[in-house]
Amino acid sequence: MAEQPKSENPFADILPIFLVSPQGEIKLEDVMGTGFLIAPRVLVTCWHCVNMPLAPGQSFFVALKDKDGRYNPIALTNVEQDPAGSDLATATVDLEPRLKLGLAESSPDYGADVWSFGYPLTERLGPEKFRLGGRFLQGYVMRAFFHEHHKYGRTPSFELDMPTPEGLSGSPVVALGTKKVIGVVYGEHDVERIDQLEKVDPATGNREPLIQRVVSFGLAHYTETLRNLKGTATGGRTLAELCAVPVSPEASAPDPPD
Repeated sequence: MAEQPKSENPFADILPIFLVSPQGEIKLEDVMGTGFLIAPRVLVTCWHCVNMPLAPGQSFFVALKDKDGRYNPIALTNVEQDPAGSDLATATVDLEPRLKLGLAESSPDYGADVWSFGYPLTERLGPEKFRLGGRFLQGYVMRAFFHEHHKYGRTPSFELDMPTPEGLSGSPVVALGTKKVIGVVYGEHDVERIDQLEKVDPATGNREPLIQRVVSFGLAHYTETLRNLKGTATGGRTLAELCAVPVSPEASAPDPPD
């Protein structure tokens, strides 16, 4: 099993996912999202990051930065969707975790401080050249609820008070001050508010348009969905079983409402 280079990088187990051509080329449009190591040889990400048909010779890889700052690709195998049908996936990767991210025993309370790290906002520097946009984000859990996802249906979710731009999908959501993963970023929730309805200006007779304000919040998969995730990469065991994490008898956070 490959060992990651010794580093002070506090996010060494959180890795960008690429689609690599048979010639070994990586293009900007092939940066698929983010994944993280939760156990030896086990990577977790979002299914929508790796759910696409591959051309002959194409493969998914994670990129591991070496001491010279270059990114070396390491192949993902056994890439599979959560058998329960959620937008989560597991994969096998020949890496040993260094940070020892753990799995939370229970979902957090509302207002719990959390952080995430991932690879949104990648910059193009020229033909075939780009700079990964690694970002640290911090916020708190606003609520747990069922999000009506357009593709995956009724999804138990956390709403987070922090941005989750494209490319952050698949990143772990970690309880602040710990290494406990409580969820996985998968998108944004846009909340619209009507500030002003259409009306007629009495002086001119002109109609003034409807004015709306949109506020975006982060979305993350619920803790229990992550705990129940399994696949070939986990040997058919759930992550809770694989990581030997019991359910906390003092769990106080409510389940998403019906």
